[in-house]
Amino acid sequence: MQNSKLQRIQLALFWILGFLFTLFLSYWAIISEGAWGGMDSYEHYLISRYSWQHPELFLNNWGKPVFTLFHSIVAQFGFTFFKVVNVLWILVASIILKIMLQRIATSVLPFIPLLLFSSPIVLRNAVSGLTEPFTAVLVLLSLLLFLKKKWGIAAILGGFLPYVRSEGYVIAFVMGLFLLSEKRYRYFLYLSVGSLIFNTLGGIITGDWIWIYNSNPYIEAQVLSKGACGSGSLWHYFYQSEFIFGWLFLVLTPLALFSVFKHSIFRKVNKKILFLFASIFLCYFGIHSFIWWKGMMGSCGYTRVMLVILPISIFLLLYLMVYFFENKSKKLYFLSLLIATIIGSTIFFDFGNRTFPLDIDKEQKEMIRVAKWLKKNTLEKDLLYFQFPYLNVIGDINPFNPEKQMKLFHFGFKHAPVGSYVIWDAHFGPNDCHLPLQYLKESQDLIQLTHFVPKEPFKTMNNHDFEVYIFKRIGNKDKRDKPHAY
Repeated sequence: MQNSKLQRIQLALFWILGFLFTLFLSYWAIISEGAWGGMDSYEHYLISRYSWQHPELFLNNWGKPVFTLFHSIVAQFGFTFFKVVNVLWILVASIILKIMLQRIATSVLPFIPLLLFSSPIVLRNAVSGLTEPFTAVLVLLSLLLFLKKKWGIAAILGGFLPYVRSEGYVIAFVMGLFLLSEKRYRYFLYLSVGSLIFNTLGGIITGDWIWIYNSNPYIEAQVLSKGACGSGSLWHYFYQSEFIFGWLFLVLTPLALFSVFKHSIFRKVNKKILFLFASIFLCYFGIHSFIWWKGMMGSCGYTRVMLVILPISIFLLLYLMVYFFENKSKKLYFLSLLIATIIGSTIFFDFGNRTFPLDIDKEQKEMIRVAKWLKKNTLEKDLLYFQFPYLNVIGDINPFNPEKQMKLFHFGFKHAPVGSYVIWDAHFGPNDCHLPLQYLKESQDLIQLTHFVPKEPFKTMNNHDFEVYIFKRIGNKDKRDKPHAY
């Protein structure tokens, strides 16, 4: 009877903490003008928002079809609501972890929201329009199905992961090896369902029957060597672990992984399933470390990608805690004190460096000046070439209407009509678009209309001084090809 009461208390603590953290982050999202994730957050929002007007966006392999499908309705209510839903995905992830761990031990349930919501990678990325929180939910859901031995639906869901984030290929590959090791060959084939569906749709709609390959922006970045970020240390993510997982994970996750592979302390779950969890974590972490080291697939070394596997780390860590909880109470007191101390220090030191509310960055503030200028000086029918997604949001410009806007990387003198505007910024212009400012300044067909320079100069990507130029095309004699690096 007493044990049952304790379990109810533990369950109640899970829900109370989960909802308190969710309410706090949701409030943070609502009052914040800005968001984490840079322009990627706005780009995902724009793709989702305009997907019903432009159905081809449901096959946009940068925005990711499954993410767009689930968020296309959400985006109609504005970017603020889009951010709040991303926070709710974190709560959903904690609920799935609860289902996974509840049948093992209710004693660890209160730690799920504490560990998940207090981790630096969540505090830095939940208030955003990024794909990572939603991906984490689907990865957890597929692993829950593996735990329940729902092999078929687990494999099908795993096969759709590449269409939420491209790293889903890595996760699906590990799942495939697991199914083969279990001699579940029929279910291994189920992993291909998602790819067959999307490649067939892509082939029918676009006429490209290797749509999976040709539409993947990261493969394109690799083939065309279009990465804008360069490369870094092989140990980049390891060195950043403190700012990804926090001190608790930095110390105890290696112990949990070692325990999975070396010891037999896990008695209530098939150890092969735990191998699957640990293998996904290690492969995902390792692949990202490798491609950043080699400068492959357009990688920029963003730490936020690790949010996808954070819940796996939490599951393994809490499973390890179950082992301690089942022993003498002194271990329980010691571990509880350790966890409470580390969680408290993580929140204090990490959140102490966050701004409340989140402000827009310096580049976005310059884009507000650009938007005001455009409102006064251009007409509805004018065609704009630009790349900065935030300008679409504040200017209410449909980026997928080719009569209103074309991406800057599409600009070329052979096709740009007379009367169109070119908005070149030092972030996207020389980096993502490989379009040198000098290439535009040298043309007699362009006239420079205005130039925005921050009152306090600052650097943008690859150490460029941030500035914005607006040109207008006044002639059509310039027939130059695009720059060689373009």
